[in-house]
Amino acid sequence: MTLTTGLPLLSAGCAAGAVLLWWPPARWVLAARLGPDAVVDGDTVRRLAAGAGRRLRSGWGGWLPVVLAGAVAPWVATSPVPAVLLATAAGCALAGWRLVAQARGRRVAAELGTRVAATLELLAAELRAGVLPVEALRNAGDDLPELRRVADAARRGGDVAAALDIVARRPGADDLVQVAAAWRVAERSGAPVADVLDRVVDAVRSERDLGREVRAEVASSRATARLLAVLPVLGLGLGSGLGGDPVHVLTATLPGATCLAAGCALALLGLAWVERIVATAEART
Repeated sequence: MTLTTGLPLLSAGCAAGAVLLWWPPARWVLAARLGPDAVVDGDTVRRLAAGAGRRLRSGWGGWLPVVLAGAVAPWVATSPVPAVLLATAAGCALAGWRLVAQARGRRVAAELGTRVAATLELLAAELRAGVLPVEALRNAGDDLPELRRVADAARRGGDVAAALDIVARRPGADDLVQVAAAWRVAERSGAPVADVLDRVVDAVRSERDLGREVRAEVASSRATARLLAVLPVLGLGLGSGLGGDPVHVLTATLPGATCLAAGCALALLGLAWVERIVATAEART
């Protein structure tokens, strides 16, 4: 085995060992703790391994980047191409992780906003029916756990509007800002909370209808941007079908790796640009 072939294999083995130290298999952890002959059921395996894995990761987490850097250093030192490919892969992985996290955050915020709107309508209905505000807030806290601190503030005679402002800081719960303002106005003016809250609920319903229309319109733009970002991958298959070897050029030559890095950077930049435009449009509704 030559040095050129052995160094990548050694680097890959070291990297795999570092990953196993970061996230060890459940059976390995239990064998180390309970012995190789221990017999446990599947639920016990998952429960014990989860706790042991967290403790191992907390101890090895600070050394993991050092181990990974040492593992890839010999591989990168043999040629500048692996360094470019590694940087490109790391950038794409980070950008993909951020896109997934943003999508998950939008989904969670949308779900919370839907639950907030439904709870506000129930709260307004109970107040119109003559239920005391404290009792109505307690019932709303049962339907929407985020409002339990508001119900506690109302039960103790605290500042309900301030508690609503705190809960409204959560993504998706911004409609509670209007409820807090309405509650504050009702307390200062002596107007019935039910009448003021009815107007707020109508305004929230109109804003949510407009927001759904905007999200439906921008969904096609977001989908088109993502399709264009992954479309070059299909070009690799087309080039291979025509008799070329674009994968070899992009991964084994410095000009090809540079073009790959530049193309990935431009694609990610386009995605980020579209996401920013769409997020701005959604924030204005």
